[in-house]
Amino acid sequence: AEGSKLRMVSTDGFRLALAEESYDTDFPKTTVLVPNSGLREVYKILNTVKADKVGLSIGESVTLYIEGTSKVRVDILPLSGNFPTYERIIPESCAMEVIVHRNSIINACKQVNVISKESNGFAKMKFGNGITISSYNDGVGNTEVGVDAEVKDELEVGVNINYLMDALNSINTAEAVFELGTSTTPIAIKNTSDKNQLHIIMPMRIQ
Repeated sequence: AEGSKLRMVSTDGFRLALAEESYDTDFPKTTVLVPNSGLREVYKILNTVKADKVGLSIGESVTLYIEGTSKVRVDILPLSGNFPTYERIIPESCAMEVIVHRNSIINACKQVNVISKESNGFAKMKFGNGITISSYNDGVGNTEVGVDAEVKDELEVGVNINYLMDALNSINTAEAVFELGTSTTPIAIKNTSDKNQLHIIMPMRIQ
């Protein structure tokens, strides 16, 4: 937290999710690590009470004051340690931007995952005449699914299909935006309405 903005970031070394929101109150610059288990419980409570207002304080614990159909206070004990320096993997620019219908590419991922789950989730995305997602496994076979999209250049990149679906499922707009560089640079995935939300997927090496 810093000033009137609260930024939340999560990463496992292979992917990253970032969201930033503005608050009415100014915060001093503060960084705190919280466990995923605590955030999952907060998410459940937010949905259960249909929250329309959330207050936050940061001290010895991270405290959230949730108001909806009922009022709930949640205290989360922070973790010790240092968060990775994540800013360096967020691309400052991209060579190509592709906008695609979110449900269409999610459905394509589900079809390809029948094969890719036998290959540790590996799939290949080919940008050119639209988007083609494919996967191959010696013992199972291969699958290839095309998705309509306006693509200005050609690029092939390897991805973990499960990471890709997780990112797409968290987007709440009808279209998703892919920001691409090369086959070895991080892939940025955004929605079309909120530039303060971002997903990064690290590419996989194409065999």
